[in-house]
Amino acid sequence: MRCSHGLLARACWCAVVALCLFPAGAQADRSDRGKPLMFEADRSYNVAEKDSADSRVLEGNVVITQGTMRIAANKLILRQDKEGLRFGEGFGAPVFFTQKQEGRSDFFEAYGERVEFDERTDSVKLFSKAKLKIGKDELTAEYIAYNTATEKYEVAGVAPGTRLPQNAGRVTGVLYPGAKAPAPAAPN
Repeated sequence: MRCSHGLLARACWCAVVALCLFPAGAQADRSDRGKPLMFEADRSYNVAEKDSADSRVLEGNVVITQGTMRIAANKLILRQDKEGLRFGEGFGAPVFFTQKQEGRSDFFEAYGERVEFDERTDSVKLFSKAKLKIGKDELTAEYIAYNTATEKYEVAGVAPGTRLPQNAGRVTGVLYPGAKAPAPAAPN
């Protein structure tokens, strides 16, 4: 469907954006923060930051692991604030981010050409050709933001603050029904 008139275009855009804010049923393994962060890359160097965050740039075949969390990227800028919380941005084709879900045996998996992650806000943001898999559920869009603490996500055809193109991206997903508790047995 192509929309070209002002109000109709806005209505179409609202339908395409499809912001989904509801529990996704997954939370990152909180114990990972207390484990050492290990990295591999073809090249690594420190950079000075204005906000006095400790920053490191990793380039070429980057792999980061910390407990159950794993990130693979072509380039990653890793920062750490004064409290020791880490945040950063990865670039690749695609960047891969995975982490075990708290209290469960499965992992959530995130893909995008650019990924922002932040322990301070418990968030993972995926940009361009984004995909989020939680259990059997799968979402694809140009932008996905997932909060690992609140278990909520936002999915949109374009990233926030991006100028709306005429052919805005579509959001697609497959959500499976949750496991239901067995019905109580009928009294004899």
